[in-house]
Amino acid sequence: MGEHRLQMTDWRQAVLIEHHHPASKKYDPDAADDNSGNPPSYEAIRTPDALWVEYADGEREYYDIKNDPDQLHNRASSLSKSQQDALHKTLTVLQKCEGAEACRKAGHVGQ
Repeated sequence: MGEHRLQMTDWRQAVLIEHHHPASKKYDPDAADDNSGNPPSYEAIRTPDALWVEYADGEREYYDIKNDPDQLHNRASSLSKSQQDALHKTLTVLQKCEGAEACRKAGHVGQ
């Protein structure tokens, strides 16, 4: 009664991954420790078959996980502008979502 069961179509298709360089923001809870190796700040989304990364310096990376599981071949330049825009939109919505329902909806690529 009143129970909502999640359907397979309700599951997110993308999750947010973030890394903030230690010097990125004072008191940032997501900033890495000083001894983390200091990779640049980035935000990324991971889907079942792809990884999209946006670095703070503007660089972009895209990996087809099914065909390139070791992420050796950056395919960002092979994506159309509309594909890049859709991935960027999903990443941005995931960064800003608040609450389970909003974040579940945000995790649907291209919506």
